[in-house]
Formats: sequence, C-alpha cells, structure tokens
Amino acid sequence: MSIFKTGVILCGCRGVVSEAINLKQVANLLKKLDGVEVEVVDDLCSDQKYITIKEMASRVDALVIAGCTDELCVKRFRDIIGETELLCFACDFVNLKQECSKVFPRTEAEKSALAAIQVCLEKLRAGHDLAKKAVPVKKGREMFASGESLTRRQFFRLPMKLVRYEEIPVFSIENCIAYHSTCQVCIENCPAGALVKDDSGKIHLKGEICQKCGLCSVVCPSDCFEMPTFSNSQAAAMLSVLTCTEQQLVNHKLIFTCDQGRKQIDNLIESGVKMPEFFIIRVPCLASISPLVLLWVMKIGYHESVLFCPESGCGKQTALKKWEQVFQSIERLSGCFDISFDWELIKNMTHVTISTAAVEALQKASPACSPRDNCVSISYSSIARDEFLSLLESMVEKVENCQPINNLILPFYNLDIDTEKCSMCGVCTRNCPLNAIVMTEDEESVLQFSHYKCLGCGTCAAKCPEKAIDLNRSLDLSKLLDRSFQVKYRNEVARCEICNRPIGKKATLQKVEHIMKAKGLDSAVAKLYRCETCKVLDGFEGI
Repeated sequence: MSIFKTGVILCGCRGVVSEAINLKQVANLLKKLDGVEVEVVDDLCSDQKYITIKEMASRVDALVIAGCTDELCVKRFRDIIGETELLCFACDFVNLKQECSKVFPRTEAEKSALAAIQVCLEKLRAGHDLAKKAVPVKKGREMFASGESLTRRQFFRLPMKLVRYEEIPVFSIENCIAYHSTCQVCIENCPAGALVKDDSGKIHLKGEICQKCGLCSVVCPSDCFEMPTFSNSQAAAMLSVLTCTEQQLVNHKLIFTCDQGRKQIDNLIESGVKMPEFFIIRVPCLASISPLVLLWVMKIGYHESVLFCPESGCGKQTALKKWEQVFQSIERLSGCFDISFDWELIKNMTHVTISTAAVEALQKASPACSPRDNCVSISYSSIARDEFLSLLESMVEKVENCQPINNLILPFYNLDIDTEKCSMCGVCTRNCPLNAIVMTEDEESVLQFSHYKCLGCGTCAAKCPEKAIDLNRSLDLSKLLDRSFQVKYRNEVARCEICNRPIGKKATLQKVEHIMKAKGLDSAVAKLYRCETCKVLDGFEGI
C-alpha cells in the first residue's frame, strides 16, 4: 500500500508570521509525521511564477499552505493549484496570522500552529477519496456575458475555465432510497431547488444553482450527500487531532464559522480587539454541521462552543433556519439525557453587533476540559446513524431509563397502526425499501416494525390503501439500540367454517365482507369464509 503524501508550505509572510512563530521548529515537528514533506519560505507571494507551489503539488497527494493566507492569497493560490494535477479539494489553507500570531508565549504559538496544520493534514487525508468524486460545475455562457475580448493567452487557457470546482455536495446515488420509495427529504429541505426527482425516481443535483449550504448532507437519512470540505469523516479526523495529549489546546475555545466569519475575526484581531485564545473549525456553512459532529464536540469536552454566522444576506439563511431545528433537537436531546450542551449560536445581526457578540461569546465560553492522559477515540464507519446511536449510548448512564422523545428533527421514527382500518393486506411490507415493516404468519398474522431500520421515507403511509399508518418522529433509544422488531398489530388467522383449514387473515376477509355488503352482495358473503375446496364441493351439492 503506497504512503499518502502530503506537503506543507510554511510562509513567513515577510516577518509578519515568522516573528511570532518559529517556523523552523514547526517544520521539524511536522517532518516527524509519516508522509509529510515541509518547505519554509520567507514570502510565497514574491515568487511570481509560484514555482514552490507547483513543484510541491507535483510531488504530493494533498497540500497545505500556512501563512497569512488572506482572501486574495487563497484565491491566487487556488488558481495556481488549478493548473497542476492536484485535486481541487486536496488543498487547504491555514491562516497562521489569525490562529497563532497573538498567542503567547512563543512555545504556545508553535503548539497552536502545529495543531492547526495537523488538523488540515488529517482533514485532507480523510477526505481524499471524497475529493476524487467531486464533480465540476459547468460555467456555460456567463463567461462571455460581459462581451469583453479575449487575449491569445486567455483563449488557449479556455478549456481550463469552461468548468469550475465549487463546494457543492458530492452525491452518492448508490445509497439513495428515493428510487425505491417516496422519500424526498433532500428536495423538501433544499432552499435553492437544486435537487429534483425525475420520473424514474432518481434524484439529480443541479450544481449550477446549488447554494453550497450543505443542509442536504445533514437531513439525508441515507448519507447520500457529503460536503467535499466538511464531511463526517473529515470532522472526525480533525477533532481527533484536537483530543490528543500532544496537541490538546486546553485553554482554547472552539468556534465554527465560514470563510466570511474567519474574515471578520481576522478584522477584529487587526483592529486591536482583545480576543481569547480560540481554535477555528472552518465549515462551508453552519447548516453543514451534522448532529453527529455536535455530539462528537461535546464528547471531547468543548461543551460551550460558538457557532458564528456573520452574514444575514449571504443567501443561505433559509438553510440555516431549517438547520436550527436540528440544532434545537440536539439541545433538547442533551437535556433529556443529562448531557452538557451550552453552545452559543450567533447570527442575523449587523456587522458591528455581531462582531461584538462573537467576542463576548468567546470570552464567555468555557475552554476544553482538563488535559487527558490518552486521546479520545473518534472513529467514523461511514454510517452516521450507527455512529450517532453508539455515541448516544456512550454518553447516557442508563439507556433503559431513557424515555422516548418525540418531534425531534432527526431521522428516527415510530409507526402507529390504526387497527380499526388495517386489513393486514401487506402492501406496506412489500413496499418498504428497508424492510423496516415485516409480517409473519403462523397461528396468527403479526405486523412488526423496526425503529432502527426505519428512515422515515413515508412509503408505507403513502402506499397504504386503508390509510391506517401514522409515521411520526420519535427517538426511543432503548428500542433503537436493541435493533429488534416490535409487534404493532396481531390478527388471528381466519379458518374455513366447514373444514377449519386456514384461509387467510381475518382482518382482510372482514374488509372484503364490508365491501361486498356495501355493493349488495350479501348472498355471496357466506362463501367468503370457506376454503377453495369447500367452495367447489358446495357447487356439486344437489347434482
């Protein structure tokens, strides 16, 4: 198995970073990591041909550039990397000026820098397979909408510009159950209308109109969507770094925010605002943070983290509003299970007010818990549902004492059967794509339901001809962890009134009897409760 190679370029930014951090010391520590190549430069921007970036990109599978990396620098570096063979989402950037330059003493600044870079390295390592699946978005006619003329150089570079990679979700259609069911959770929650279902039942993602909020990756019960820069596997890798004894930033606070949030925090630092020590987890949008990630953060000790949304007009507010229901569900869940959860969500304010609120929230938030002797293990098996339940089980003292919690915006459901309406026809069992409803037949017919298997697609309720099924949101931890089937309805087997042979479900025959009487076929009802043999013999009577 070949070693995954990662490259790190440390930029001193003409003394702005190198005076605050001993980059050579950081480089020596990074070189001890497997498969990591490091290069220290004084000013990466002074290399007008960007030879350092191009050469490093040609030798590695993933690349981290650490320096001042402001918005302009990142854009420029991404364009350069776009000319190489390196995958678009196989590169990341660490703003050492923001993360570490105000941290004292210098040894702590180096520790912060090392942690920030290692977090990026593990994130890229965990997300490399996902980066391979990323699909470019076609630019189309907007390139030429301005009517400007092209230089010869621009003309020959057109093939590189006809498509672009953007932070849209990677869609794994093989996991999707919509093709076999009425599920369209992603469509119902997408604020941009970028997800559509065709006549065959397949879901399609329109990347050109996607808002890149990541809400689909949170609400999809089948894990069909993953953000290429913030998937569950990447989050697990990043948080694992922060829990290790060597990297644990005990006095730091944790803040989740997007690029604009980082920019505002950087502006606060530049303006001289006194900020507490913090560590930023960069997300495409707060709406891309899954319930699993929220629980992981609580598990490693950051019970009072900050969620910072700096923009009220970025176009993702509809997604954020829907995501808040998920956030509130976790908050409610933590209260029911006595899990410490005191996160601060800052959003929808003016720039001045929101900046002040962010500082106050960071100052208020408690840092991570005391240093641990060992790393807290955070693993991800690619099934978010299983990980979520296992994590809940580990955070709850007595599972058997947990009462069901209803109306959470989480993919856990309960099914109720109206026994007055149900005819035991079996339509629900035949149409459930996950076999969460089954029927067994012996001396009686038994309809059973699995809390664990059900993802709430609603196919059973939609297909039921008697409208006897009610599907509702409910998290019953003991039943979910038990993973067994619960009996929802029992109905005795009807027997032939002449020979006593079993002839079917009593509820089904009663439903047929009701229909026959409604149509005036009372005389034929008598034969309904006879087996086929007795019906034939009855026909020979009197011959």
